[in-house]
Amino acid sequence: LVMNLEEEQPWLLDSYLGLRLSNQQQNTQFEDLNLLYTSALTLRHRNVSGRAWEVGGGVSHDNLITQPLDVLGDWASWTAGPFFKNPRLLGTRIQLASELIFEQNMSSQRVAYVQRLRTSTTLSYDFYQLSFPRMWGRGLRFDLTLEGRAERQRPISNSSERRAFSDVAPSFEIGPTIVYDRRDHPIHPTRGFYLTAGLDFLGSQNQTQNIGISYRETLSAQWVGGWFKRRLLLVPSLKLGAVQSVLSNDQLTASRSDFLFIAGGDRVSYPVRGYPIGAINTCQIKELQRGRCGEPYLEVAPTTSDLLNFSGRALINMSIESRVSSLIIPNLWLAAFSDVGAVSEGISDFTLESFYPSVGVGVRYLFYGQVPLRFDIAYPLRSTFLSAQEPNYIFDFFYTF
Repeated sequence: LVMNLEEEQPWLLDSYLGLRLSNQQQNTQFEDLNLLYTSALTLRHRNVSGRAWEVGGGVSHDNLITQPLDVLGDWASWTAGPFFKNPRLLGTRIQLASELIFEQNMSSQRVAYVQRLRTSTTLSYDFYQLSFPRMWGRGLRFDLTLEGRAERQRPISNSSERRAFSDVAPSFEIGPTIVYDRRDHPIHPTRGFYLTAGLDFLGSQNQTQNIGISYRETLSAQWVGGWFKRRLLLVPSLKLGAVQSVLSNDQLTASRSDFLFIAGGDRVSYPVRGYPIGAINTCQIKELQRGRCGEPYLEVAPTTSDLLNFSGRALINMSIESRVSSLIIPNLWLAAFSDVGAVSEGISDFTLESFYPSVGVGVRYLFYGQVPLRFDIAYPLRSTFLSAQEPNYIFDFFYTF
């Protein structure tokens, strides 16, 4: 038996500086393609006290290359803070990750610009570490996240008008999540499935300054089937969500901008590629004509984003995509897809009018056979009160679902 041991230096400095193209904004049109610079710097020690503890800190920043001095613009993204990781908490196989992070960027659904200070601790247990060490990260994992945050937000700029931030809203959250991932690759899977189920407990203040507890359940699933030596792929995906709370929608979104549901757009939490970001919400054209929806962008007071006023407490988001290898050009794939999104005030409020489908085709090129560069043309099958029935052109990296 011959063993070769190679000792690495515990200190590690990571940095990068690059450019990226994106058209991720509320009205996703191809002529709105933006060029951004992206940068990050991280310093870490990977073996503190010889216990494999990892301590470090980092900072990252993205912005439009044409507006580098606009540090509060919609495209300006900032993240900075220290972190600590313990891969074997108290000698067990439970992993601990803690961080204190300042963030300033768009919300996950990209309908509000958010400043937040948050501290979080995540306890993780990977069941496959014990019996299947070759499948680490691709098996059954349980996470428990404890998070406290102070957040304020403003609407996305509209016609060069930039509104003020809202007051700071504190909150805390407890979120157990279970993940079962059996895909053969996390970025470009060709077979397998994954299932994620989460339950979030959000504690935030109501109008009388008392603490109210809200609940959110989410379920995400994807199956990947491959045929003809995995040159033909079929990828159906499903996302479901529901929220229960005695607080109003405004109170919930003031505490956490993405706690409720809103759909539409690409590379967001709940994408439907044929529609602009946030276009699928609880306000439908029929209700708008009856005067049941407030007009967006007409409030004067600095509150949360106008679009968030139409966020819902129940969500159905589905997609099916077929990918075919071109066979002629290596790593070039052709795709056809259909996405559907529906948002309502409650589970019992879904009707056929709630569902907004879209269809489309696209091209994917896999850099190094793994990282997809996408160009999609998506067409909505319905119009919304925020968008007309016209195609969206999407150019970006990675898959939507």
